[in-house]
Amino acid sequence: MTTMKPSPTRSVKLADCQGQPALFVNGEPRFLAAPYLHKAPYEQFAETAPGVWMLYDHAFDVSPEGEPDTSAIEKDMDALLARDPEALVIARSAPPDPQWWLDAHPDDVMQFDRDVSRLPDAGRYRTASWGSDRWLEAMLGWYRAWCEQLHRRYDGRIIGHQFGMGASHENRPLGACAADGRWFCSDFSPAMRDCFRRWLRATYPDDDALRAAWGRSDVTLATAGIPDRIERLRSDWFTFRSPRRSQSADYYRCFSERIEHIVIRVCETIKAATGGNCLAGSHLGALMDDGFHGYLYHQSTTSMTRRAMAHPAVDLFTSPPSYWNRDPGGDATSMMVAGSLGLHGKLIFQDQDSRTAVLPPGYREAFTLGNIAADLDESVGILKRDAGMVITRGYGLWWHPIVRGMYDHPDLARCIARLHHIGRQSLNHPRGVAEGVAMIVDEESAFYQQCSNHLFYPMLYAQRQQDWGRGGVPWNVYLHNDLDHPRMPDHRVYYFLNTFYLTDDEIRRIEAKVKRNGATVIWSIAPGIQSPAGIDLARVERLTGFRLCAAEIEALPRITLTALDHPYARDVRPLGDAYEGGKAPPGFFGVGPMGNDEHEGAIGPLIYVDDPEAVTVGELDPLQAPGFCVKPMDGWTSVFVAAPRLNAHVLRNIARAAGVHVYAEDGDVILPGKSYLTLHARTAGEKHVRLPEARDVYECYDGRLIGNDVTEFRDTLARHATGFYFLGKPGAPAWPLTSSYAQPVADGEPSIPDFLSSKSIINLKNLKGRT
Repeated sequence: MTTMKPSPTRSVKLADCQGQPALFVNGEPRFLAAPYLHKAPYEQFAETAPGVWMLYDHAFDVSPEGEPDTSAIEKDMDALLARDPEALVIARSAPPDPQWWLDAHPDDVMQFDRDVSRLPDAGRYRTASWGSDRWLEAMLGWYRAWCEQLHRRYDGRIIGHQFGMGASHENRPLGACAADGRWFCSDFSPAMRDCFRRWLRATYPDDDALRAAWGRSDVTLATAGIPDRIERLRSDWFTFRSPRRSQSADYYRCFSERIEHIVIRVCETIKAATGGNCLAGSHLGALMDDGFHGYLYHQSTTSMTRRAMAHPAVDLFTSPPSYWNRDPGGDATSMMVAGSLGLHGKLIFQDQDSRTAVLPPGYREAFTLGNIAADLDESVGILKRDAGMVITRGYGLWWHPIVRGMYDHPDLARCIARLHHIGRQSLNHPRGVAEGVAMIVDEESAFYQQCSNHLFYPMLYAQRQQDWGRGGVPWNVYLHNDLDHPRMPDHRVYYFLNTFYLTDDEIRRIEAKVKRNGATVIWSIAPGIQSPAGIDLARVERLTGFRLCAAEIEALPRITLTALDHPYARDVRPLGDAYEGGKAPPGFFGVGPMGNDEHEGAIGPLIYVDDPEAVTVGELDPLQAPGFCVKPMDGWTSVFVAAPRLNAHVLRNIARAAGVHVYAEDGDVILPGKSYLTLHARTAGEKHVRLPEARDVYECYDGRLIGNDVTEFRDTLARHATGFYFLGKPGAPAWPLTSSYAQPVADGEPSIPDFLSSKSIINLKNLKGRT
């Protein structure tokens, strides 16, 4: 075994760079965009010259003597260094649970509520219970030895470890979705039962407290069990679980905290094994995709992230962008609470896997998560959109060819090289999203809702992917727990989404932040209705300032705008029978089509306004009762919405009335940042963008000067094309060179002063008609 000391000259850390966290190597910022070499050859990214690459070693072998096998990743590492002697690497891996260890510890093997041995792929369901302390301590020893060996052998060139367990190595429970679409409950192993009971003893002082929380007289801290399938599917008041019958909620929280605990422990181990000179992170906190899988809701996502966000050993949080509506012309938003991660100095390391037109035969037909780019033009459009959003927001990414050959075209290689070059230059300018709307979400509330996607799918997923990016206003997502974070900026608009379960102290902290400075606060359905004391609509009234009523029915929560002269209904067309362009006119929002014959998406109870001091802007259709209301308060404005979703048009109107700048109104996907603006065209034509202040504007991908010292600009885009704009201070150099790392990426790429030269332009005409 090689025993070289790690290089004393290579320091690796995360630090603030122009307002957002970034990778620093030896004190210099790096734009972290790592090609994933597991499914793509080195040559596809050679022109990019990324400096940092990603290698893969899934669940490395461990001998019964506890010796980890590093041969697989060493082979890939040696091949990479032979081509690029200065390469740095992020290693992707999975914590091991070798079969010999599982055979020796049957009580520590994950157990389902049904026999899965009959499944065709049953082998992948046999794994260690994540509740097992015996497995965790053994695994940490193996992992530390693996990291130490690689760190010594390669002189610290592996500068980061990204890992994940379970389904897709994304810390999702195995069995959450079987190959045939069924789902299986876990984990009923003795190890998980003991873990749950330890959690309960740390949460409740005695048996009486547990009995009160679970609403059962027969349970004790010593005998409490894991909820079965029926208990997990049960709810108490339509969508709401009673916090006074919280066996399932406690288990979900215990399970999520356990995954978070394992992630923290592995990250601590990585830091210890590398002398602190290595980034560490995992898939964690894909909260915004809760509800995507219907009845798999609590089975397929991991909600708890706050301890990991605050922990110094955890650097990277990984997930792909949301899949549904990531089509050409659609959006590519993060599954994670991106605003809060930025507040805590954590880097989103995005799994960039949007499919291109260059695919092997048969894959396009088998793909079920949306439409794939039809040709190279659309492929360039979605790569620009995705990378443009990463650069605008200040993330990192890894180029993930989910299918071998997905980037196998010279024009796509040049596209990625150009985007990487722009990413490097972005480190010289203010980074992050422009001032806009704060979307506020909660982790714990997920555990107290029905195991269904009727509510959270439109609330957290659909409107984010379909509406927020088309509103023409900037937005970011935060946990409500971070509203009093010292770096949390004030916003003109706060939009509270799934904040149903709130303690009295959490309500006080929310009110101290948002009920001031003339802010407009949008409340969805029933914020604060659940607490440790149970379900209480009066708490929602105190928080929102509206007098409310509840109808104990289940129906489609669609709202029709009725006060068409109100600013929130600005430019809304009166309702009629005609559809326009295949879509209903924006005279209503929420859930449900024209007509009320749809049953999917029905929720209950329906909460509505019964307040003579409120101004009604829209009615809740099933009840013909006020469901979209506004009320001036002392120093702030309260808006109540009885539906789980606002459309882009209404959100834009509320933001505009509150003083948020509206950049565009054409319905294209737009993300305005502090120095960059990404616009992805839904339709072909001239696009009109207004800026809050005068800027010099460049289309930085193809090197066009749009205008100097302008407060608005126009640009003509093809359907599904992307405009990627740099917004410079008037009179300043275009892209000043302030970092020694910001160098040309390869032969033929321009230096910074020449970025408007013809050499910087990828000839898009050459992409036409090529497949």
